[in-house]
Amino acid sequence: MYYSFPYLKIISDGDYQSTITLPSENGEGNDVVNIVAGAGWLDHQGGTQKEHRGLVNYVDEWKTFLKIPQHRTASIETDIQFPSLNLFVSGQSLNINPKLVKKEAVFKWFGTIMSNGKTQFFNDGKLTVKAVFKSPTLKNVVYATEVEIAVNNMVFNLKSIYQDQRIFPADQGEIYKGAADAQLMSDIKTNKPKGVGFIENAGFSSFAQLEQQQLNELRVAPLSGTLNQILREGKTGISDRTVVLPILTLIGVAILLGVGGYFLYKINKKNK
Repeated sequence: MYYSFPYLKIISDGDYQSTITLPSENGEGNDVVNIVAGAGWLDHQGGTQKEHRGLVNYVDEWKTFLKIPQHRTASIETDIQFPSLNLFVSGQSLNINPKLVKKEAVFKWFGTIMSNGKTQFFNDGKLTVKAVFKSPTLKNVVYATEVEIAVNNMVFNLKSIYQDQRIFPADQGEIYKGAADAQLMSDIKTNKPKGVGFIENAGFSSFAQLEQQQLNELRVAPLSGTLNQILREGKTGISDRTVVLPILTLIGVAILLGVGGYFLYKINKKNK
C-alpha cells in the first residue's frame, strides 16, 4: 500500500508554524530550530510481503541452494511538480530487474497526472534512463539519476540536482532518493517550463546485500524474510532459508538414474 501527496503547502503564519530542528554543530548546547515555509511532499507506505508458496517457493529454494543472487521487488518512482502550470505527475516503473538499469534502458511507467484539479491515471507510459550513478558500497548496483517519461503525448525530464543522494532506511537497506529538477520537454516553447521533483530507486540491493547491511548496522537482520516466517519460525535471514526441495529433487533424480541404470544393465546382460 502506498500513497503520495506530491505538492503540499508549508505555512508559517498566524497560529501555524512549520519548523525543522537540527542538532548544534558541535553536538553540544541547544538544538537549532528553523521556521520554514514553502512547498513539500508527503508519502506513506506499509503492508507485508506475502510468503512464497508452490512453484515460486520451489524456484527460490533452488536459487538459495545454488547461491544465485536474488533481487527484491525493485522500482523507480517519480514525482514531478509544475506549480506555475498547476500540473503534477506521480508514478513509477515497478517490478524491474535492477541489472537492466543502464543508460537508454526503457521501462513501462504508470501513474497519475493532475492538471487544473482533474486527475487521470495512465498505464501506458514509458520511462527512459538518461543517466546513472554507481553505488560506492553495493557491488553491481547502479541507480537512475536522470529519466525521461513519455505519457499522454507529453515528455517530462527529471534530473537529480546532485548525484549521490542515497539514504539507508533499516527496512530497505540502501536506496536512492534524490531531489531533482524537472522540465516539460514536449512544450513547444524555446524555454521549457521548469519544475521540481524527486527520483527514488528502491529495492536495488539483493536479499543478501540487505541482510548484510542490516547485520552491520543493526546487529540483526529481522526484515529480510517474510513476516510469517519470522513469527512462526524465528528465522531472521536468508541463510536460514530451507533447501529441502532441491535436495529431495536431487535425491529423487539420483534414485531414478540408479534404478534406470540397474535395469538397463540387467537388460543388456540378458541380451548377451
